Amino acid sequence: RRCHFGPHERPPGIDAMGDDVVNVFADEFEHPPGETLDILRDESIVKTMVEPAPAGGFKTRPSVGDQVSFTVRRVHAANAPTAGTVAQDAELERYLLGCGAQCRAVEVALETMREGEVATFLCKERHLPGPNIESVYPEEVTIRLAKIFRDADLTPRPSPGGKLIKRRTRRGDAKTHGPTLYEPMNPSHSPRPGYGSDAGRDVARPGCRVVVYVKRKPSDDASPGLDAEPWASMEFTLRSTAADAPPCPDGVHEALELSLELASPGERFEVTFPVSVYGLVDGCVDGAVPSDAAASARFAETYDTSGDLATLEVHVRAVHPPAPFAPEHAGPGGWGGTRDVGLEGEDLWTMPKSERVHRAKAAKERGVALFKAGRHRAALRAYDVAIRLLTAPFAPLDLSKVEMPEWDPPSERDPIGKDPHSKLAEQYGSNAWRGLADSGMGEGNENQVLLKATILNASLAASRRGDHATCEWYCSKALAEDPMCVKGWFRRGRARVAMHRWDEAEDDLNRAERLQGDDEIATELETERKKLAAGRKKSESGGAVAKAFRAVFGGGGGGGGANVLALPFFPLPPFFPL
Repeated sequence: RRCHFGPHERPPGIDAMGDDVVNVFADEFEHPPGETLDILRDESIVKTMVEPAPAGGFKTRPSVGDQVSFTVRRVHAANAPTAGTVAQDAELERYLLGCGAQCRAVEVALETMREGEVATFLCKERHLPGPNIESVYPEEVTIRLAKIFRDADLTPRPSPGGKLIKRRTRRGDAKTHGPTLYEPMNPSHSPRPGYGSDAGRDVARPGCRVVVYVKRKPSDDASPGLDAEPWASMEFTLRSTAADAPPCPDGVHEALELSLELASPGERFEVTFPVSVYGLVDGCVDGAVPSDAAASARFAETYDTSGDLATLEVHVRAVHPPAPFAPEHAGPGGWGGTRDVGLEGEDLWTMPKSERVHRAKAAKERGVALFKAGRHRAALRAYDVAIRLLTAPFAPLDLSKVEMPEWDPPSERDPIGKDPHSKLAEQYGSNAWRGLADSGMGEGNENQVLLKATILNASLAASRRGDHATCEWYCSKALAEDPMCVKGWFRRGRARVAMHRWDEAEDDLNRAERLQGDDEIATELETERKKLAAGRKKSESGGAVAKAFRAVFGGGGGGGGANVLALPFFPLPPFFPL
């Protein structure tokens, strides 16, 4: 039996927002066990509760911006030709809901669950594609929500020193306006990147204009009323792509920007952080702001003595989604879900190609300047802006509203000529789904070179931070663009050496050596090979010692000779250090 309430049938205490809409994301809503629940009212995500949440447990459902731990198993549905095929089987700890690392089906499903609940969701294909996972068939998604964390740990990994902790004191509209997820989606259109997963709710993401009130929370030993600071009003674009203006006004530092992502209007929260590490503005590249290493050293020196921690109280007044870049550049038809709020355009879908390239080059140059100043985290954020500008899709064109250009006949300069569709691509974007760096000819090739250089720069910044997993990810992206990229193979091999993945590292270093052709990285290659050999030898020696230890103390047989005292077997770690 399908669970559905009409305007006069809804359960007591549930406010409907529309004629027949129930907020299935509200904490008060109870889904009857054994009944199916059509979450989006179009049978694209249908929930069946397998095991209810424990009685007396935490009654709040998670919302965008919460951190949760859960297990997920995705299996092709019974009506698929490949029924039973496992697409994903994973356990995730402190997953940031809304970050987009999981598919939209999983994100939406988690918002309907309580801590300890187990449920199965029958999901259609359009909600299922996710990073590194393609899906062409409907799936049964089984989720067990293990824990909802009260505090979100937003500390970058690896930590540069201290923790960045966000604690919500009041939820925003993303929680209370869950029914806007019911807004119909045209199955023939892919969701708009980032904002498509929010389905009508205003959630702060890069490019959004935010209006906030901020004040510093007084310390516990402060005099009541004397040390209290007034609220300061701020309005700025979150992680702006603007090339000729500072990304944020004074006072908008790394801690505030990180904590505002995935916030929604009406939300209140407190963010606690060490000022010497996270209280710095990204835009400073003139030496006025210390390097990451200097900031971490200062934190280590001051934390135990003077107390470097600060707590900000933040009230999110408004979140405006990106507006079309300008009416004349919005692209015929544009994307109908974007509303013009009269703000400076940050909507990448409708931004002209020339402006995208201009901003991407400026963001890359800003990243290089930050990297040279030793500010590797800020450099990574600048490189990410450039990559986003170069790879974000363009708004699909409504050809019924486009004045088709004329065919250009062949000439001495252009022996092939140019057809109308190629001319449209030049004007509005080389590809509606990949962005600027898609085409392998002409301007598109230049943008591919820019994208490859930016990704490699990001891999180096991640490596200097000691974030080898992120470095590996960037290198893999660079190699996907250019399999002959020597720096990509070498840096990925170096990252894998640091992560003790010896065989994969050796393969990458061998590939880099075959491709290099000169002595550009010969010295560095030799250094990494020595690290690899020493690490592998130590690992293999440790394994041999562990094996011998088990043979002696684990009662592992033996022929004639003296009797050996049989001790109880206990498991050893995979690497037994010498």
